Amino acid sequence: MRLRKIILVAGVAFHLTLIAFNNIFDYSSNEQFVRGVLSMGDVFSGSKNLWRSIQMPWLQSAVYLLIIATETIAAGLMWIGFTRMIASRNDSDQHFSSSMQSAANGIILAATLWLTGFLTIAGEWFLMYQSQTWNAQSTAFALLISYLLVLLYLEKKSS
Repeated sequence: MRLRKIILVAGVAFHLTLIAFNNIFDYSSNEQFVRGVLSMGDVFSGSKNLWRSIQMPWLQSAVYLLIIATETIAAGLMWIGFTRMIASRNDSDQHFSSSMQSAANGIILAATLWLTGFLTIAGEWFLMYQSQTWNAQSTAFALLISYLLVLLYLEKKSS
């Protein structure tokens, strides 16, 4: 079971690392996405909630940088947890369990980003669900569920 937990943490860490990598090295592609969501340019016509839109490019960029920073920190925590889990794979249950804390914190941070950042703030506040172009609701939900399932497995006691 320890090896399975280590492999899952590595998989999630690698996935989130790739997400952050893509956002850093193809910055403008996903920056367009963030700008599209925040500007609310293609929500349902006549929406009374357009006052929520953010039109300031500097603030849109700041939000995108916050997203990238959160992804990077979460991935870093997961890699630290992975390293600690590898190092303690033959130790006592208590020591191995405590070695997972950084990974669990990274997963919680990533899950919070997808739940709060994408599903709640982008999805509901900025009405991303109404967009034909800038809608990542299904992706955000899939990532949230994936991360939470890995977290649940990490919390499972060895038998």
